[in-house]
Parts: sequence; C-alpha cells; structure tokens
Amino acid sequence: MKLQHPYSFSGIVLTILLLSGAAAAAGPEDNFPPNGQIPVGWATPPGANAGWGVASDSTNGGTFSLKSGALLDDPTSPSDTHRTAAIQVGGNFSAGNIMFAYRVSSELNADFFQFYIDGQRMLNISGSIPWSNASFPVSAGSHVLKWVYDKDASLSDPVDAAWIDTVVLPVATVQQILSVTRSGNGSGTVFSNPAGVSCGGVCSALFATGTPVTLTAAAGPGKVFSGWSGGCAGTSQICAITMSAGVNVVANFAQADDIFPPGGQLPAGWTNSADSNVSWKVATDSTYRGGFSLKSGSIADSQASSIQFTSTVIDGTVEFAYRVSSEAFYDIFTFYIDDVARLFSSGEVEWTKASIPVSAGTHVFKFAYRKDASGLSRSDAAWIDAVVVPTNTSVRRLNVIGAGTGAGTITSSTGGIICAAMCTATFATNSVITLSATAAAGSVFKGWSGGCSGVAATCQVTMDAAKDVTVTFWVPGTSGPLDVDASGPNTEYDALTDGLLIVRYMFGLTGQALTANTLGATATRTDPAAITAYLDGIRTTLDIDGNGSLDALTDGLLIVRYLFGLRGSQLISNTVGPNAMRSTAAQVETYIQSLMP
Repeated sequence: MKLQHPYSFSGIVLTILLLSGAAAAAGPEDNFPPNGQIPVGWATPPGANAGWGVASDSTNGGTFSLKSGALLDDPTSPSDTHRTAAIQVGGNFSAGNIMFAYRVSSELNADFFQFYIDGQRMLNISGSIPWSNASFPVSAGSHVLKWVYDKDASLSDPVDAAWIDTVVLPVATVQQILSVTRSGNGSGTVFSNPAGVSCGGVCSALFATGTPVTLTAAAGPGKVFSGWSGGCAGTSQICAITMSAGVNVVANFAQADDIFPPGGQLPAGWTNSADSNVSWKVATDSTYRGGFSLKSGSIADSQASSIQFTSTVIDGTVEFAYRVSSEAFYDIFTFYIDDVARLFSSGEVEWTKASIPVSAGTHVFKFAYRKDASGLSRSDAAWIDAVVVPTNTSVRRLNVIGAGTGAGTITSSTGGIICAAMCTATFATNSVITLSATAAAGSVFKGWSGGCSGVAATCQVTMDAAKDVTVTFWVPGTSGPLDVDASGPNTEYDALTDGLLIVRYMFGLTGQALTANTLGATATRTDPAAITAYLDGIRTTLDIDGNGSLDALTDGLLIVRYLFGLRGSQLISNTVGPNAMRSTAAQVETYIQSLMP
C-alpha cells in the first residue's frame, strides 16, 4: 500500500512515499555506509545523548546500515523526559532529492524516528515500521541534514531503535559543522572568524573542510570566561580550530570572583562618614558580580547613609559598579572625591560601570545615599560593587570599549585585551601596547578615540597613565547612536530631537516627560520605554568628555551644541567636566563625529 504525507519546506509541498510491507530483499552492497564506515563529515550534534553507529543487524541492502545508539530510560528525572540519539551532515548541495531508506522499531506514539532539514522536522514516525523509502526535494545551497531517534522517559518496545540505509544525496561538497554551546552560570558571546558563528543568535555554521576557524569568547558585564571544553580546550579567550571534521565546542562562562567586598566583609578602613545617619552594609540581594555587594542603610526622610575610605593612589581611574532604586530627582546616590561630587544618580538605574579619573596623591572617597524631606519610591537604596582604586605603581589600567552599531574584535599585542564589547587589563607602566581592530562580517571599522585616535586598524597606547580607548564599528547604511529616535537618513541627527532626548535622559526624565515634543517627523523609535532602554544600552558612549560619568550640563550640552553646528571654543566653553579625558575642541569634535557615520 502507498501512503502520501504532505509536509511544507521552504514553501514547497513535499510528498513522502512510504513503501510498507516486508523488508526489501537483501541486494548487492549499496555503498552506504561506504566500506562499513561512518561517512566523512557525518557527526553527532551537540545536545544529543548518543550518536549513531554502523550496524549489520538490519539492512535495506548489502551488509551495513546506520543505527541509533542505545538510550536508557530515566523516569526518575522529570526535567529529562526525552533522550535522543542523533547524527547530522552539512554540505553545499545541488538542487535535487534527498533519498534514504529507514526502519523503526519503537514504542508506538512515544518513541520517534525523526528527520530534519535545516532544523525543520520533515519526518516523525513511531511504532514497528519495516524498511521504507523517503524522498525530499532540496534547493541548491548549504543545508544541514539530521536524523534523530527520540525516546521518552519510560518503556521500550520492541527493539527501541531506528536504522537508515541507502542514503543518496544530491551532488554536494561536504562541509563541516561547527557547533557552539554556552554553559555555566555566567553570560557571554562567542563569534567566529571567518564569520558564521555569532552565539548569541547563531550557534552553528558550515565551513569548508580544512578551513582554519578562530573562535573568540567575550564575557558579559560582571562575568568571566572560564574556559573551553569539547572541541576546544584551555582558558584563553581565543581558540583556533581546523575544520577537518565536525566540531562541537562548549564555551563556559561564570560569575566573576568576589574581589569586592573581600570575602563578603566590609573592607578594612571603610568607615561611616560624619554626615551619615546609618552605615552601609554587606548585601546579597543585588550584585554586579559574585555573591556580595555593599548597600546603603535604611534611612528616614532627610537622612543620609554614607561610607568612605582614604587611600593613597597613583594617577589613574577609580572604578566601581553602582545600582540605584529611588524616588527620581529627590533621593540621590552621589560619589565624592575629597568632598567634590563626581557622580550623581537617582531613579531606577540598573547596574552601571563608572570610571572616574583621579590624580596621584592621598584622597578621601565617599559613597552616599540621601533622601529628601518626603516621599518614597522603589527600593529606596543604592548599591556598589567591584570597587577598584589605582594603587599599584608598577602597572596601569587600559580600558577598551566597543561602540557603534556594528561588531568586531579588539586585541592587544601583549596578552590581556581580547574582547567584542568591553574589556579591561593592566600593563606594565610606560609599556607601549598596540591595539588591533577587526570588523566582523557585515560591519566596518570606523576609528579610535580616547587614549588613541585615528582610522588605521591599529593604534599604539603608551601606558604612562590609566587609559580609556573607544573603538567604533558600524553596519553600513545604519545610523549612529546619536540618532536616538531612529528617524533615518537626512533627519537622523537633530539638536531639538536627538539632542534634547539625550539631555532629558541625563537629567533622569522618563515616560512622557522624556519624549514630549521631541520626536522627529520620521521617528521610528517613539515609545519612551524603548528610548530609555536604547539610551541605557549606549550609556558609556555618551560620556563625551571622557571623565567617567554622564552629566547633562557637560556631555549633554556638548552633544546639543555640536548638533547645532557650534565648533571650536563655542563648542566647549564652560562645558567640559573636571578631569575630562577629552578637553580640547578637536578631541570632542573627533569623538562626536565618530558617533555619526
């Protein structure tokens, strides 16, 4: 009897011809699997509990077939209700038909034989099925084919396996499949050169046999890359692979170690400030990394919770992460150096990294959370974590930040800098470090700013002080980050729309107060929450004078003046913040221009 089953693939209705009945009579060797071996390029995909192997207990012709590996029931684990045995192959195919014979011996409606093309399931069969034939048309181009035996958590009936044989593929160049899995309790991304893997989103790609591929792992904010397993090994952020066969790689990311507060204790020398009603305390309810942070104490209206410490430092940067959850504009988190306020924040501010320049000498560093005379909102607190002051005279910190709409890799000539977004490393004082920028596929490198400048793919940084370097990548045809309302070409950078939105954001406005009468006529990003989220994402980019903090009356005003066409002394007059890294008109103009491709 001939049954027809329609399936949809790439808009085409497929017909599978299932020829049921007695097993086909054994015939001459059918050349599959060739010479009784797993075919070149066929491999077990990531996530499978078992692979497939060469078998001779049942064939569609000749001596050998491929059979799903043994799978054990595990009814004791509710989270593991299915186990799979799988095998896959990738290649660059001619247009034609994928044909194979299969046999199934499984628990009916519980354990299934499945076939996939590019992740789309084309066949799903259970029960006792004698050798049958399947045929699927496929378009010309690269495809991944996968055969799976999927078993539930209980019972086996009768042989509990599937077989394939007589596989015929359209003329193809076999390509090797590189698959990446992210693991661990941290977060991060992995991307490949040549392009293909960008995981995040695309975690497998096809490469020609013999292609050398470099994988780069970049940890997320407050996380660390803890090493490779599977087809890569070691803890270097870069792994080099030659695609002689399919490779499954695991990139492991973890929470960063708790360097601050040390051992979950208040650091030595940190004391309650004279103006403080309640001290800060060690907290676990919100952290930037690891298990602990410091949190402001519970205070009443018109009170403050402040903590401070004194340290002798070298010329460099004070770094810390902070979070605020307060009544916007009224209850304020402030950071001081020698009683001079260097950073203000209020409202609902998720964990943000701050870098504040500091000169050599002995200084008092203070963190304060103050409430006004009335009102309560949100968690009514501030947190700090990952506090670092520059005390080691033998090394200097280099901070590299990726900016723009594109993507790429930044590496240093001496080990330490390997990242896709933001990374920090220390280098010997007065050493000369060469930074190299490599744009990802679909992106272009636009230039350097901060500690080095220019549009060459490499730049040199002399580590005579702490340095911050921004590298900008763009996707051609897209607007830069200063197009806040995403209004597009010709209206993308406007002082009274984009500039005003940025200034209001820096003043802490949200909702309709942020967007009222500011959106351009062709704006496509109009929701206040979406605009706030967008600006949160480019927050570090908006530090125009490079002093490590955002200020509406310095960074915001510089952007607005530039968009109004002011240059030279008219641009920077009375706007550059204290300890600015970019203090001249030329430096500010070059940096802002890098944000407007």
